[in-house]
Amino acid sequence: MGTKIAYACVCHVGRIRKMNQDNYTCERMYRYNGKDTKVYPLTGEVSARKCSVFGVFDGLGGEQRGEESSFLAAKRASHTEWKGNLKTQLYDFCIAANEEICDFAKKEQLQSTGTTVAMLAFQGDRLYVCNLGDSRIFRISGQSIEQISKDHVAPCAHGRKPPLSQCLGIPKEEFVIEPYIVKLRCKVGERYLICSDGVTDMLSEPEIQAIAVEKSVKKASRKMLKQALAKGGRDNTTLILLEIKKDKPRFLFF
Repeated sequence: MGTKIAYACVCHVGRIRKMNQDNYTCERMYRYNGKDTKVYPLTGEVSARKCSVFGVFDGLGGEQRGEESSFLAAKRASHTEWKGNLKTQLYDFCIAANEEICDFAKKEQLQSTGTTVAMLAFQGDRLYVCNLGDSRIFRISGQSIEQISKDHVAPCAHGRKPPLSQCLGIPKEEFVIEPYIVKLRCKVGERYLICSDGVTDMLSEPEIQAIAVEKSVKKASRKMLKQALAKGGRDNTTLILLEIKKDKPRFLFF
C-alpha cells in the first residue's frame, strides 16, 4: 500500500500590514500579486509516488518590493520540473532564484530586495528540507513538534528581532548563499508545517502543535490562521500544513 500527501495552504495579509509580501508554491499553485482570486485554504491530496514540492517565501518587509522577490521565487519553484536528484535540484533552484532576484533588483535600480525560502520536497518515503532565512518547517507527530529547518539569523541586541544572515537576493559578489538542505524519512501519520513568521511570531510551538493535529489539515490550517490573527496578526501569515496518509488501493469492478 502506498502513501499520499494531504495539503492545506492559506495566505493572508494579516491585521496590520497593507501589502502581502508572502508567497508559496503548493502543487504548482502560487499567488499573483495584486490580483489573487484564490479561495483559501487550497486543499487536496497527491500520491507520494510522484515528486511533490511545497514552499513558503516571505518577502523581506523592510526591503524594497519584497513582494516581487517572493513572487519570482514562488513562480520559479512552481514551474520547475522536480525529478531526479532533489538535493542538487533544490540547491540549483536557490542559486538560480537568487540570480533572478538580483537581476530584477539591478534592472529596477533597487538598493536591496529579497525573500526567505522554506521548502519540502517529497519523493516516496524520502523528504528533503531546504531553507534560507527564518521561515520555519516543523515535523509534528502525536504530542511532539520538532523544527527541521535552520534559522539563518545574525546576532542582535536583546529584545529585538535578529536580522537575517541568509536569504535570496544577495549578489554573489557580496556573499555566497548557503541553503540548508537535509534528507529525512517520512512516515504515515506525520504532519509537516511550513510557515512564515506571521505564524511563529504569534503562536508558540506548543500552540502550533495543539492546533496542527486537530482533525483534517483543512480545518487545522483555518484554525491556525484564525489564532495567529487573534493574537495580533502583526505580519503577513502564510502556512502549508501537510499530512502523510495511507493511499488506499482502488478496485475496478467490471
